[in-house]
Amino acid sequence: MGVIAGLVVAVFLLMYSHAYYRDRRFQTDPDVLTDYYQQLAETPYDGNLLLRAARHHFYVVQDKVQLGENSDELSELVIRGLSLFRRLSVVDEWHLTSRDQFKIAYFYYQLGAQYQERARNFALQAYTEGERSAELITLLANVHYRLGQYEEALKHYDSLEGGLSDPVTIFNRGWSYRFLDEPDALKKSREILRHGYQLLLEHNHADKQLRRQYILALARVKLDLSDPSTARQILNHSPGWEKDQNFLTVYAEVLMEEGRLREAIDLLEKITDLDDPPPRAAGLLEELRSE
Repeated sequence: MGVIAGLVVAVFLLMYSHAYYRDRRFQTDPDVLTDYYQQLAETPYDGNLLLRAARHHFYVVQDKVQLGENSDELSELVIRGLSLFRRLSVVDEWHLTSRDQFKIAYFYYQLGAQYQERARNFALQAYTEGERSAELITLLANVHYRLGQYEEALKHYDSLEGGLSDPVTIFNRGWSYRFLDEPDALKKSREILRHGYQLLLEHNHADKQLRRQYILALARVKLDLSDPSTARQILNHSPGWEKDQNFLTVYAEVLMEEGRLREAIDLLEKITDLDDPPPRAAGLLEELRSE
């Protein structure tokens, strides 16, 4: 009897898994959007149709973001998704759920720096209306991080500490600690950044830009901890760092920390003579010349 019951449960789980992945494939299928566009051309203010189309845009965008895509096509999908939600706002007696408010916040977050206030407002509205998913908490934290509101960001990041696995979110949390005025904040920052970087290496993460951000952040934290020797070692273990202006700027800070001011000035002058130098390089050079 126990064997039969076990087989029944196994079959049920297999059927559920198959149905889940079938539905998920449909949700993230960009070709389905064409059908929605055709239907909306005939009935542009059908509330149910608008909502289904807007939600489908969300799943397609989310899937592309998780795959590391960052393209004009992605931006266009985000803008179309937002326009569908906005069109819903003029449909009589139509109320968006807190989960839909989260989706709007997510769209605005994807549009970049100038839309972060809007992203925060919609995310807070979703939170106020009862949405408590890990996705929303993570989004709230990331939005506060982008706005430079690090203490507020950490309140949300730390509430998700047991479930953080995304290297970008881990980086944001670790870098936020660097700005706290607390005795062990820098050590905490270093520990979190180390953990995130290790995850990148273990999973062979394809985002080379994110790897560079981690290396630079770890070197900067070591400088903050008055450890220029280790900061230098971190930079030296990154292939091709000598050709990267951001890496060279941090290396100039290593020279400054070691008291090699003339070498630091020479290096910063070379960096600032290049096209589009990091703003920090110019600031450091001005600081050294004024001494």
